[in-house]
Amino acid sequence: MAFVNQNKRIYECSMLQQCHNMYCNMYCNMCVVFIRTSMMEGTGSLEQQLAALRQRAGEVRARRADLRRLEELGMSYILQTRYNIRRKQED
Repeated sequence: MAFVNQNKRIYECSMLQQCHNMYCNMYCNMCVVFIRTSMMEGTGSLEQQLAALRQRAGEVRARRADLRRLEELGMSYILQTRYNIRRKQED
């Protein structure tokens, strides 16, 4: 029975890790890289650059739910990993 439970925990931890990695890759590729490059390639007057930065900041704020989901998945993965390590040491 303990073996079945351990395998189940390992599987759940693996699924959490895959889900977290998928969200991280998706967010980094779609959002962070685009925003960073667009901020670095600022052309025009200072007012135009400031307006562009404000627009990008708004886009980052709009992606707040994605960032929160990443944090939740990361915490779940960390807690699950700690639990598995602790259980393994007890066995």
